[in-house]
Amino acid sequence: MMAGQWYNAMDYSMLKMRQENNKKTEAYSRITINTLSYKDRMAKAIVKEFGENANIIPPFTCDYGCNVKVGDNTVINHSGIFLDTNEINIGKHALIGPKSGLYGAIHPFDVEARNEGIEKAKTINIGDGAWLGGKVTVVPGVSIGKHSVIGAGSVVTKDIPDDVVAVGNPCRVIRKITEDDKINPIRKK
Repeated sequence: MMAGQWYNAMDYSMLKMRQENNKKTEAYSRITINTLSYKDRMAKAIVKEFGENANIIPPFTCDYGCNVKVGDNTVINHSGIFLDTNEINIGKHALIGPKSGLYGAIHPFDVEARNEGIEKAKTINIGDGAWLGGKVTVVPGVSIGKHSVIGAGSVVTKDIPDDVVAVGNPCRVIRKITEDDKINPIRKK
Protein backbone atom coordinates (compact mmCIF):
# COMPACT_ATOMS: atom_id res chain seq x y z
CA MET A 1 0.00 0.00 0.00
CA MET A 2 2.68 2.50 1.01
CA ALA A 3 4.76 1.63 -2.09
CA GLY A 4 1.91 2.74 -4.35
CA GLN A 5 1.30 -0.79 -5.63
CA TRP A 6 -2.05 -2.55 -6.02
CA TYR A 7 -3.21 -4.25 -2.82
CA ASN A 8 -6.44 -5.77 -1.51
CA ALA A 9 -8.25 -3.26 0.69
CA MET A 10 -10.70 -5.98 1.70
CA ASP A 11 -7.95 -8.15 3.22
CA TYR A 12 -8.79 -8.98 6.84
CA SER A 13 -5.73 -7.16 8.23
CA MET A 14 -6.68 -3.99 6.32
CA LEU A 15 -10.30 -4.19 7.42
CA LYS A 16 -9.19 -4.69 11.02
CA MET A 17 -6.89 -1.64 10.90
CA ARG A 18 -9.69 0.54 9.50
CA GLN A 19 -12.19 -0.75 12.07
CA GLU A 20 -9.81 -0.02 14.95
CA ASN A 21 -9.16 3.47 13.64
CA ASN A 22 -12.88 4.01 13.04
CA LYS A 23 -13.53 3.46 16.76
CA LYS A 24 -10.99 6.18 17.59
CA THR A 25 -12.32 8.70 15.06
CA GLU A 26 -15.92 8.08 16.14
CA ALA A 27 -14.95 8.76 19.77
CA TYR A 28 -13.00 11.85 18.65
CA SER A 29 -16.00 13.15 16.75
CA ARG A 30 -18.14 13.01 19.91
CA ILE A 31 -15.84 15.40 21.81
CA THR A 32 -17.70 18.36 23.26
CA ILE A 33 -16.65 21.60 24.88
CA ASN A 34 -16.65 19.75 28.21
CA THR A 35 -14.03 17.27 27.01
CA LEU A 36 -11.62 19.53 25.10
CA SER A 37 -8.65 18.67 27.33
CA TYR A 38 -9.11 15.12 26.08
CA LYS A 39 -9.12 16.16 22.40
CA ASP A 40 -5.37 16.56 21.82
CA ARG A 41 -4.60 13.24 23.51
CA MET A 42 -7.15 11.55 21.24
CA ALA A 43 -5.76 13.27 18.11
CA LYS A 44 -2.26 12.05 18.99
CA ALA A 45 -3.65 8.52 19.32
CA ILE A 46 -5.24 8.71 15.85
CA VAL A 47 -2.57 10.28 13.60
CA LYS A 48 1.08 9.32 13.15
CA GLU A 49 2.45 12.79 13.99
CA PHE A 50 0.56 15.61 15.67
CA GLY A 51 2.55 18.85 15.87
CA GLU A 52 2.86 21.29 18.73
CA ASN A 53 -0.25 23.50 18.98
CA ALA A 54 -1.92 21.65 16.10
CA ASN A 55 -5.70 21.43 16.12
CA ILE A 56 -8.05 18.96 14.47
CA ILE A 57 -11.59 20.19 15.01
CA PRO A 58 -14.11 17.33 15.29
CA PRO A 59 -15.67 15.62 13.53
CA PHE A 60 -12.69 14.13 11.71
CA THR A 61 -12.50 10.94 9.65
CA CYS A 62 -9.55 9.00 8.27
CA ASP A 63 -8.99 5.43 7.11
CA TYR A 64 -5.92 4.46 9.11
CA GLY A 65 -4.53 7.53 10.88
CA CYS A 66 -1.07 6.00 11.01
CA ASN A 67 -0.25 7.63 7.66
CA VAL A 68 -1.22 11.20 8.61
CA LYS A 69 1.38 13.76 9.71
CA VAL A 70 0.14 17.14 10.98
CA GLY A 71 2.70 19.93 11.45
CA ASP A 72 3.03 22.45 14.27
CA ASN A 73 0.33 25.14 14.50
CA THR A 74 -1.76 23.54 11.77
CA VAL A 75 -5.56 23.65 11.91
CA ILE A 76 -7.80 21.05 10.27
CA ASN A 77 -11.31 22.48 10.43
CA HIS A 78 -14.64 20.64 10.92
CA SER A 79 -15.46 17.48 8.97
CA GLY A 80 -12.05 16.74 7.43
CA ILE A 81 -11.98 13.44 5.53
CA PHE A 82 -8.56 11.90 4.89
CA LEU A 83 -8.24 8.66 2.93
CA ASP A 84 -4.74 7.96 4.20
CA THR A 85 -4.03 4.79 2.26
CA ASN A 86 -0.61 6.37 1.73
CA GLU A 87 1.08 9.26 3.52
CA ILE A 88 -0.72 12.56 3.97
CA ASN A 89 1.88 15.11 5.05
CA ILE A 90 0.67 18.51 6.19
CA GLY A 91 3.30 21.13 6.99
CA LYS A 92 3.51 23.71 9.74
CA HIS A 93 1.04 26.62 10.00
CA ALA A 94 -1.28 25.11 7.38
CA LEU A 95 -5.03 25.72 7.39
CA ILE A 96 -7.37 23.04 6.05
CA GLY A 97 -10.91 24.38 5.56
CA PRO A 98 -14.09 22.65 6.74
CA LYS A 99 -15.35 19.62 4.81
CA SER A 100 -12.09 19.31 2.88
CA GLY A 101 -11.05 15.90 1.62
CA LEU A 102 -7.54 14.57 1.03
CA TYR A 103 -7.96 11.35 -0.91
CA GLY A 104 -4.92 9.10 -1.41
CA ALA A 105 -6.79 6.01 -2.65
CA ILE A 106 -6.90 4.98 -6.31
CA HIS A 107 -9.38 2.36 -7.48
CA PRO A 108 -8.85 0.35 -10.69
CA PHE A 109 -10.98 0.90 -13.79
CA ASP A 110 -11.36 -2.91 -13.97
CA VAL A 111 -14.71 -3.53 -12.27
CA GLU A 112 -13.81 -7.10 -11.26
CA ALA A 113 -10.64 -5.97 -9.49
CA ARG A 114 -12.54 -3.07 -7.91
CA ASN A 115 -15.22 -5.49 -6.65
CA GLU A 116 -12.46 -7.58 -5.03
CA GLY A 117 -11.21 -4.55 -3.08
CA ILE A 118 -8.02 -4.02 -5.11
CA GLU A 119 -6.67 -0.47 -4.88
CA LYS A 120 -3.44 1.50 -4.66
CA ALA A 121 -2.53 4.88 -3.26
CA LYS A 122 -0.26 7.89 -3.64
CA THR A 123 1.15 10.39 -1.15
CA ILE A 124 -0.39 13.84 -0.67
CA ASN A 125 1.78 16.74 0.55
CA ILE A 126 0.53 20.09 1.82
CA GLY A 127 3.30 22.68 2.29
CA ASP A 128 4.04 24.90 5.27
CA GLY A 129 1.65 27.82 5.53
CA ALA A 130 -0.72 26.57 2.82
CA TRP A 131 -4.41 27.41 3.15
CA LEU A 132 -7.11 25.20 1.66
CA GLY A 133 -10.55 26.81 1.71
CA GLY A 134 -13.72 24.95 2.61
CA LYS A 135 -14.71 21.83 0.66
CA VAL A 136 -11.40 21.55 -1.18
CA THR A 137 -10.72 18.12 -2.68
CA VAL A 138 -7.13 16.92 -3.16
CA VAL A 139 -6.64 13.79 -5.28
CA PRO A 140 -3.90 11.13 -4.96
CA GLY A 141 -0.30 12.10 -5.61
CA VAL A 142 -0.78 15.88 -5.44
CA SER A 143 1.55 18.33 -3.67
CA ILE A 144 0.48 21.85 -2.73
CA GLY A 145 3.34 24.30 -2.30
CA LYS A 146 4.33 26.40 0.67
CA HIS A 147 2.16 29.43 1.44
CA SER A 148 -0.23 28.72 -1.45
CA VAL A 149 -3.95 29.42 -1.16
CA ILE A 150 -6.53 27.07 -2.67
CA GLY A 151 -9.99 28.57 -3.20
CA ALA A 152 -13.06 27.04 -1.58
CA GLY A 153 -14.62 24.19 -3.52
CA SER A 154 -11.56 23.60 -5.70
CA VAL A 155 -10.61 20.13 -6.93
CA VAL A 156 -6.81 19.88 -6.95
CA THR A 157 -5.74 17.35 -9.59
CA LYS A 158 -2.16 18.56 -10.25
CA ASP A 159 0.72 19.89 -8.17
CA ILE A 160 0.44 23.53 -7.12
CA PRO A 161 3.70 25.54 -6.76
CA ASP A 162 4.72 27.68 -3.77
CA ASP A 163 3.27 31.15 -3.15
CA VAL A 164 0.29 31.15 -5.52
CA VAL A 165 -3.48 31.48 -5.44
CA ALA A 166 -5.23 28.62 -7.25
CA VAL A 167 -8.95 27.98 -7.74
CA GLY A 168 -11.48 25.94 -9.67
CA ASN A 169 -12.39 22.48 -10.90
CA PRO A 170 -9.88 21.48 -11.99
CA CYS A 171 -7.84 23.79 -9.79
CA ARG A 172 -5.52 26.13 -11.66
CA VAL A 173 -3.11 28.87 -10.65
CA ILE A 174 -4.58 32.34 -11.18
CA ARG A 175 -1.76 34.45 -9.76
CA LYS A 176 1.31 34.72 -7.56
CA ILE A 177 1.04 35.93 -3.98
CA THR A 178 2.85 39.28 -3.86
CA GLU A 179 4.02 41.87 -1.36
CA ASP A 180 0.73 43.72 -1.95
CA ASP A 181 -1.08 40.78 -0.35
CA LYS A 182 0.71 41.27 2.96
CA ILE A 183 -1.33 42.87 5.70
CA ASN A 184 0.70 45.24 7.81
CA PRO A 185 -1.27 47.80 9.81
CA ILE A 186 1.61 50.29 9.81
CA ARG A 187 2.46 49.91 6.11
CA LYS A 188 1.93 53.13 4.20
CA LYS A 189 0.19 53.09 0.84
